[in-house]
Amino acid sequence: GGGELPLSRSLTVMPTANLQFQGKAFQTVFGAALRFSTREWDEFAIRFGTYSRLSGKYDGGLIADAVIAYTGLEWHDWLVGLSFDANTSSLSGISGGRGAFELSLTYISPPARRKGLYCPKF
Repeated sequence: GGGELPLSRSLTVMPTANLQFQGKAFQTVFGAALRFSTREWDEFAIRFGTYSRLSGKYDGGLIADAVIAYTGLEWHDWLVGLSFDANTSSLSGISGGRGAFELSLTYISPPARRKGLYCPKF
């Protein structure tokens, strides 16, 4: 789940949370990004955010697994993102303390209000 909370005409906060379950294990990623937009028809926006990943079992403890730094570029209906996961748990030994980069490409289905407005000519 997530949303977009406007701070000004061009700046919004985008909180996000994702919860996953498998058997007795669970994982959640939560955080927020700031989105700066030109708010023009040929829209361009940039996002910066930080997130945290927690994991655990119903019958066990909870561990803070990673801290994630994120940046993204929006253009029209596309979002290209780059994130870095820095391990903060015992998994850092397996990864050599290096973490991992992730690249994402997302299609954003625009709401009807962004698809244009019919203006009759008289």
